[in-house]
Amino acid sequence: MILHQLKHRLSELLVLGALVCPVAMALAALVGLASWMIGGQEHGLLASWITWCVTMGAVPIFLRLSCGPDTSVICDRCLSASRRHPWRQPAVPQERRRHARYRVDFPATFSNERTSGFGMIADVSAGGCRVESNLPIAPGDVGQLLIELPDCTAPLKVSQALVRWVREQEYGLEFIRMEPDDEGWLNRLIGHISVGEEVGQAQ
Repeated sequence: MILHQLKHRLSELLVLGALVCPVAMALAALVGLASWMIGGQEHGLLASWITWCVTMGAVPIFLRLSCGPDTSVICDRCLSASRRHPWRQPAVPQERRRHARYRVDFPATFSNERTSGFGMIADVSAGGCRVESNLPIAPGDVGQLLIELPDCTAPLKVSQALVRWVREQEYGLEFIRMEPDDEGWLNRLIGHISVGEEVGQAQ
C-alpha cells in the first residue's frame, strides 16, 4: 500500500515538474542574465543554475501541498479505496435518487478479483439496482454484473458496478460503466417495464 501511494506521489511530482519546467527555464535565464551583467559570466551561470534547481525542486512540492492531489493517477484500486473511506473526501450533500426504480425478479451474477456469487435483482433503474444475495461483499467493492433477462440468449453486462451499501442479505449497486449496446438494452427494458406498470395502474 505504501509503495502504491508512493507511486502516485511520484507521478504527481513528475507532472507538476513538467508544468513548472518552462517557468523554471525562463526564470533561470532572467536571473542568470542579470547576474551576468552585474558580476560577470561565472556569477551569471552559477545564479542561473541555482535558480533552475530551486524552482524545479521546491515549486512542484509547494503546489502538491497547497493544491492537493488533483494530478494523481486514478486507478480501480484507488477508486475502490476512496469509495470505501468517504471521510477522505470532502463532504457533499446527499442527492435524491435520480432514476425511478422498478420491481423485477432477474437472476444475476456479481464478480470481481476477490469474490463471485449469484443473486436475484429485486429492483432496477437506469443507474443501479438492488440485489438479494448472501455474497460476502463490502461497500466500495467494484465488480462486473451479469443480468439474465427473459427471452435473451446473452446476459446484460454491467462492466463496472460499485457496491454502494450492504444490509444483511441485500446490497445496492451503482452502474459505473456499461457498453453502449448493453446500456441501450437496459433503457429499453426499463421503458417496457414502466409502460407495463402504467397500464396495470390504469386497469
